[in-house]
Amino acid sequence: GRLRASEERYRQLVESAHEGVWTIDPEGRVTFANGRMADILGMPVRALVGRPPADFALGGEAEVASVMARRRAGLSDACEA
Repeated sequence: GRLRASEERYRQLVESAHEGVWTIDPEGRVTFANGRMADILGMPVRALVGRPPADFALGGEAEVASVMARRRAGLSDACEA
């Protein structure tokens, strides 16, 4: 139906983005990463899913905690790769 079509459009948009995109669950694990994020990190998508972002972030756990706090507060930022 319409929901499935909307989800497919969203997936196509995210997969074609020039930016790396990933989603993180409340427990702090990657639940989705687009191909660009995998390219930035030099790993296949399947190696990212299920792991904490601190495993891949240059700033380590403290930087990831800071980013997650900003996200929860509704703030966003971008990093250049």
